[in-house]
Amino acid sequence: LGVVPQNLAIYPDLTARENLDFFGRLYGLRGDRLDKRIEETLELAGLSPRADDAAGTFSGGMKRRLNFAVALMHEPSLLILDEPTVGVDPQSRAHLLNCVRKLGAAGTGVIYASHYMEEVQAICHRAAIIDHGRLLACGPMSELLQQVTPGISFRVAAIPEPVVERLRRLPNVTVAVNGRDVPGMNKAIRLAWKVPPAATSSGTSPEPLWTSSPTTESPSVRSKHRSRTWRNCFCG
Repeated sequence: LGVVPQNLAIYPDLTARENLDFFGRLYGLRGDRLDKRIEETLELAGLSPRADDAAGTFSGGMKRRLNFAVALMHEPSLLILDEPTVGVDPQSRAHLLNCVRKLGAAGTGVIYASHYMEEVQAICHRAAIIDHGRLLACGPMSELLQQVTPGISFRVAAIPEPVVERLRRLPNVTVAVNGRDVPGMNKAIRLAWKVPPAATSSGTSPEPLWTSSPTTESPSVRSKHRSRTWRNCFCG
């Protein structure tokens, strides 16, 4: 079992190499095996060029990567990560997520906890949504997304306030006016039947409708499950 805690669990006065050596010894590694794992995890975390620098001199993202590397020293069959990308720069975040994908593809079991829903969709095969300790939904990511109404977007040249009010009264429709854009959420057949008459009644003409795939960031996902914390499982 390997654990990557949300709070950093490294020694700032030790170098990256010394941190890995220390934790590797706690895991029971010695000799050539220890030396090999230190080099492998430094390479995986992208820290080889800074291996002999004190961890306290690292950027926030580099500290997160070292925190991640420590948990991999003994090659765990199951890795638990608690919000490993909090506060990191985009480059370090992409690096960490790519490492998680590689571990899962290689057969390591990964349990990944995150508030960042786009990460969930990007790396997880299965997901569970937990709100205040209560399980709201659990299953394959594809099935969870199928529970969401497809998105339909349309644009009009002008949108008088009476038309906006009529659109807002339609069932399962969300209207957000921003300049010329009026995105709506509804089933395609219902929206195609009801919205154009409502929009054209005062002379406005919607451009052709198009469908957008639902994501974990969709308002309907977030409101339906009221998710505050996602506990996500990515299985290799």
